[in-house]
Amino acid sequence: MLSPHANICLYSPLAEHFAQQFPGHDLPSMLAKFSLPVSLAEFRNPLEAPAQLIQMVVWMLQRRLLIQLHTYVCLLVPPGEDDPGLRDEDPPLAARVGGRSLSTPSALSFGSPTSSDDMTLTSPSMDNSSAELLPGGDSPLNKRMTETLLASLSEHERQVILNIPAAQNPEDLRMFARLLHYFRGHHHLEEIMYNENMRRSQLKTLFDKFRSVLVVTNHEDPIISIFQSPME
Repeated sequence: MLSPHANICLYSPLAEHFAQQFPGHDLPSMLAKFSLPVSLAEFRNPLEAPAQLIQMVVWMLQRRLLIQLHTYVCLLVPPGEDDPGLRDEDPPLAARVGGRSLSTPSALSFGSPTSSDDMTLTSPSMDNSSAELLPGGDSPLNKRMTETLLASLSEHERQVILNIPAAQNPEDLRMFARLLHYFRGHHHLEEIMYNENMRRSQLKTLFDKFRSVLVVTNHEDPIISIFQSPME
């Protein structure tokens, strides 16, 4: 998406440099394509080499003309009819849902394997021993592990989640419970894919099944946004 600090002057030095670097293309026209959030796949020209499009996007990102948006997920359980609201002494969900120290992939997620539904991001140092769920269907062990993962939720939150149709499928419920600590809005989609060795399509399907308690948002990585101030 176009950065709010981007210089969009038709005759700026950046526009001249862009025209020299990519003959046949002009910077204002290219920036106009990113005036709204968009993925590269949506306007990729099959007649042009995809590598050139990626090079142009990298060029614009390096000069802070574009910002890269990520997908984040937050658990938001509707309050009960008799629920007076969150009591002052109740800790927020972020404090109740345990998390792990997570590493992030260094690769960008635009027009690359990280944005493909058929690609899995794998963490070389991934350690899921505490959250792995064993095969074998709805076994007593799997039930106990799922219950343990959901134990950080309040009784009302658990009941709302368990009443969702998808929760009747033990596999879906186990996957939801396994990923629960990511649903705090702190970890973007590619990060979850990387750490849990999962496909984008798997995550999006799960989000859709539990959409009544999940809020999906798109925004820039807060850490990266620090570097998006206007260039001197």
